[in-house]
Amino acid sequence: MTDANGPSRDGTLSESECHELLASESRQALLEWLATASDRSHTLESLASAVSSSDDMDQVQAVSLSLHHVHLPKLDDADVLDYDPNSKTVECRASNWTERLLEQF
Repeated sequence: MTDANGPSRDGTLSESECHELLASESRQALLEWLATASDRSHTLESLASAVSSSDDMDQVQAVSLSLHHVHLPKLDDADVLDYDPNSKTVECRASNWTERLLEQF
């Protein structure tokens, strides 16, 4: 059974939920980076720097804003990761959703 706000009770995402999460190139880049990262905790700034296609600080700031307002909340709502918007920190889930999502991609 899928909840309207995220994965089903058994922790799986429907095919349409996977497609929705992977529809954004920014989320794809973020999930690919998280799948290979050795740490499970990250700051918003470190994620923005890692997935930004530029060293330009204005571009990194734009990526940071997009992650903060759009992509991280969406992934948090889907229980793919835990995002705390107050501390601007991300915790990857132990179930390694990133790899499972990217297998769908």
